[in-house]
Amino acid sequence: MCDAKDNNCDDIIPANETDDDSDGFMICDNDCDDADAEINPDTYELPGNIIDENCDGSLGDCDPNSGWRNHGQFLRCVAHETDALIEIGVLTEEAGDALISSAAQSDVGKK
Repeated sequence: MCDAKDNNCDDIIPANETDDDSDGFMICDNDCDDADAEINPDTYELPGNIIDENCDGSLGDCDPNSGWRNHGQFLRCVAHETDALIEIGVLTEEAGDALISSAAQSDVGKK
């Protein structure tokens, strides 16, 4: 059971049933990084990085490991996805600019 209780009366709560980062999710709730509160199943995927923020097993539409034809294609994807996150209030303009700048400085899609 994923209930953060000692169900077998051995005075031990299973490690996967603790919420070490206090984000409301335990490993048994599909929290893929219980040391970082910004990584959990309820968060949004940030474009262009190698972190699975929402624990769905995917890096999203702008996965830097995908076969990008060129750097511009990757950068357009990151800019588009970032703008969408800014529009719905998930990111600030400053945070979005930082994501786009990081993507622009990357080697993704460069031959």
